[in-house]
Amino acid sequence: MKDILIRDSSGGWREPLARGYANEAELQQTLAAHPQLIPGVSEGARTCREFQTEVGPADILVLEPDGTLTLVECKLASNRQVRREIIGQMFDYASRLWTMQLEDFDRRWRERRLDSPFDGATDSGIDLRAAVEANLQNARFRLVLAVDTINRDLRRIVEFLNRSLGSEISVVAVEYVRAVDGEIEILVPRSYGAEIAEVKRRGDDRQKETWDLEKHRQWMQEHDPDSLERFNQLIEQGKAIGLDYFGTASAEPTGGLRIITADETWIGTLYCYYYTGQRTSLELSFGKVRSHVGRGSLQPELDRFLSQIESDPAFAEAARLMRESGFSKRPNIPFSRLSSGSVHLLIDAVRPLISARAS
Repeated sequence: MKDILIRDSSGGWREPLARGYANEAELQQTLAAHPQLIPGVSEGARTCREFQTEVGPADILVLEPDGTLTLVECKLASNRQVRREIIGQMFDYASRLWTMQLEDFDRRWRERRLDSPFDGATDSGIDLRAAVEANLQNARFRLVLAVDTINRDLRRIVEFLNRSLGSEISVVAVEYVRAVDGEIEILVPRSYGAEIAEVKRRGDDRQKETWDLEKHRQWMQEHDPDSLERFNQLIEQGKAIGLDYFGTASAEPTGGLRIITADETWIGTLYCYYYTGQRTSLELSFGKVRSHVGRGSLQPELDRFLSQIESDPAFAEAARLMRESGFSKRPNIPFSRLSSGSVHLLIDAVRPLISARAS
């Protein structure tokens, strides 16, 4: 295969003395050290090798300054998994990232890197924590299959997946051809599927809005007016106790109220999402409190919070799910099921949490 030739001092052209990689770890190490070799990855990206999931370690997880997440799986042609099993493995890892709590993501990253993914975040105006949390919640990932040889079957699978999947997930295969000649090493990346993925990304970006409060209200007035009164009540009563609205970039309105304790620990969020079929819903997301409960802090306040909201039928099932799951479940309640009294009760139950100390 003469796709790389070297011209020596004799003036003649010849093939390099060696090709390929000793093992998959060698390819993985190269990409982790030089993430700019991964299609679509921007300057300033950070990488975590062997990011642990419930089904095993993902080879490389890339985090960009804007919160974009890329999963990279490395396989060599000598590995029989390169054609089929690599696809299932990649989607298995992605499914474990989906809805992962931000605190859990932070912990797993630190276990491998010994630093937080959010250390040294730039002052670009982007709330990196909120961006990562939104990407985890909405399964917005890039998936990259890094191989030493792209075969016809893998190309066909990548094209099929990109045409079949929604715009939130893109799949790219990259052939990293490596040649070695004495002390000289040459690496030639050749991607497949990147063009289709870029078209999907641009289309998705055109559809996204950054939902400030006024835009969120205007959209609901037009598309979900029946939920607007309770939404406004939640925002106004939340503001009265110090909970400020924040919005994120998405195709449909997404925002919420962060619950932050007296010692400035973010322990939960009251999210407002729009779901086709049930319209705008309120999600109770308290996964961040789990590490504090494990140390014994916040437990009395959280017990009182659950006891208070479960007295309202609208929140009874949500309270049960959070209690039984140790706050790992994130129940959502359609605004259509909430009364004025339900919203008032919820905000009243949150008030002691923001006066508490998590440590």
